[in-house]
Amino acid sequence: MSQKQQSLLANCGLLLAAAIWGGGFLAGKYALEEYAPFAILAFRFLGAAVLVGILFFRTLRHSNLSVMQKGVLLGVLQFIGLSVQLVGLHHTTAGKQAFLLASYVMFVPFLARFFLKKRIQPKDIFAALLILIGVGCISLNEALTIGLGDALSIGYAFLFALQIIVVGAFSRKENPIQLSFFQFLSAGILASIFTYITDGVPTSCSPLTLYSLLYLTVLNTVVAFTIQNVAQRYTSETAASILISMESLFGFLFSALFLQETITPKIILGCALIFGAALLSKLDVARLIDRQKTS
Repeated sequence: MSQKQQSLLANCGLLLAAAIWGGGFLAGKYALEEYAPFAILAFRFLGAAVLVGILFFRTLRHSNLSVMQKGVLLGVLQFIGLSVQLVGLHHTTAGKQAFLLASYVMFVPFLARFFLKKRIQPKDIFAALLILIGVGCISLNEALTIGLGDALSIGYAFLFALQIIVVGAFSRKENPIQLSFFQFLSAGILASIFTYITDGVPTSCSPLTLYSLLYLTVLNTVVAFTIQNVAQRYTSETAASILISMESLFGFLFSALFLQETITPKIILGCALIFGAALLSKLDVARLIDRQKTS
């Protein structure tokens, strides 16, 4: 398979992962009606680690200390980020959080500058301003304050941007299956400890909660995150960020269809600004200008 074909396949995989994650906002909202955030994360990541362990036992047998350490670091980041996300989701709507998460593209260029010494371009600053306006349209109330759920959702966007930078660095050097397993295992262990300390082990589970947890475990975690870890080896950070940002559009549409959330013109404007800024921040403006000159 050629490099171009590998890149195309990787991009299709990332788009599929974005659609799955979009449905995850819906599943998370349903699960929060019965379970506390830490319990959801414990079920999700320990279940994911067990599934990956069964499916890829032979691959995991050859794991070395380096991939274990990097997987644990990703797991810690994921646990912290998704804990913030679920608490935020408890205090806001799934549709609003889906688009607030897209503000991660505002953080990626600045984190890349800090960790990877990459130059910040003017379009990144303009996109960040558009996102701030969009966040204001979605989140600011009449008193010009942002609710707890929306603030935590933006905090998760920052942590997710950091995870993208780290995954991009690790996935090109380590086996993605091994990386995913130790990522899930460490996140699940941390979530289990906090579940035991704070809320205790759940003793009941309704059918809707069970289906939501299975979606979050099998599709949202095992399938989607493994796709991300594999696909980012064969595509650019720019393409990955654009395709992953489609998660917000899918999440917004699923929430509107299934949760019947109230959608005002102000919220639609904010969503459009954030989504437009997400695409703008990833366009290679210089290359587009060159193509226009030569056409």
